[in-house]
Order: sequence, then structure tokens, then C-alpha cells
Amino acid sequence: MWMTTWTAVIAVGTAVLAIPGLLRLRRRRRTRARRRLFLSMPMLDMTEQRYAQLQRHISDAVRELRKDYEVFFFNETVSDVSSFRETQFDADAYVAELDRADYFVAVLPHKIVSSVHFEAGFAVAKGKPVVIFVSQERDVPLLARKLAKASPNLKLIAGLEDADLLPQLRQTLRAFKTHDLAPRRRTV
Repeated sequence: MWMTTWTAVIAVGTAVLAIPGLLRLRRRRRTRARRRLFLSMPMLDMTEQRYAQLQRHISDAVRELRKDYEVFFFNETVSDVSSFRETQFDADAYVAELDRADYFVAVLPHKIVSSVHFEAGFAVAKGKPVVIFVSQERDVPLLARKLAKASPNLKLIAGLEDADLLPQLRQTLRAFKTHDLAPRRRTV
């Protein structure tokens, strides 16, 4: 009789000790980190009106994407080019955000000289999935076009209107996830 009592006490004690660990494990699964998305667009090589229009479309897409992703979009706070101050730009923090991102997305409305190309190269070198929206494929450097044909982690999407950006971006990010093209970390 006393053996069954001790067995019951041990079983209850084990359960009481195991429950907090199980709850922590369950909570950890529920609060799994969301994927990080770094979204970039040029700023200085377009008219104020075109900048504002594109910035608005991308900001709308960012608000939607934040339901599923943690999104960094620097231009979100720069509503017009004249309000940007180079002296207040923290390049180290900016590159740190880029480094933390799981995905890199660039929107290039036309052939352009921009730091966006540097950012895309950095992301490619780090093994991150990269999506570049362009008006025409020939608007991006030859190397990017060649790599996009050879690499499943680099997509060039040409000919989109601003309004088509969000649906196409969602579809592309889903494709990255389902084809196990999860971000790979490389040290550069």
C-alpha cells in the first residue's frame, strides 16, 4: 500500500515539475520570430512627384506585409526627397538592418544609379533571397541579370505597375518559403 502511495507522489511530483517546461516550450513555439524583410527603393534619381507616388504605394504594401513579416523600409519616414538629410543618415545602423534581414526586396522604377545596387549585392553575397522589381529587365546590371537566371535565390520581376507590387511580392515570398529557399547566412 505504501508503495502505491509513493509511486503516486512521485508521478504527481514529476508532472508538477514537467508542466512549467512544457508551457515554456509551447509559448516559445507560439512566439517564433517572424521573418525580416528589408525593402529598398531609390530616392534621389526621380522627380518629387514620382518619388511620393512610389513611396506611398510601397508604404501601403509595407503596412500589409507587417501582418506576416518584420519589415524595415527606410523611405517610410521620408515622405519627400527634400526632407532627407544626409548628415542624419546612420549608415552603420542601416547596414545592420540589412544584415539582420532574411529577405531583401528592391523596387527600381527605371534605370538608375543608386545605393540600392550595393544593398542588393550585399544581400546576394550574404545568401539572402533577393527580389528586384524593375520596369524593364535591361534596367539592372548585366551581372544581376545573369545571376537571376542561375540562382533560385535571386528574382528579377519586370514590367509591374505600382499597384501590382504587393500581390506579386507576396507570391514571390511564398515561393521562397515553399521551395525551401530559406535565407542562408554567409559571413562576408
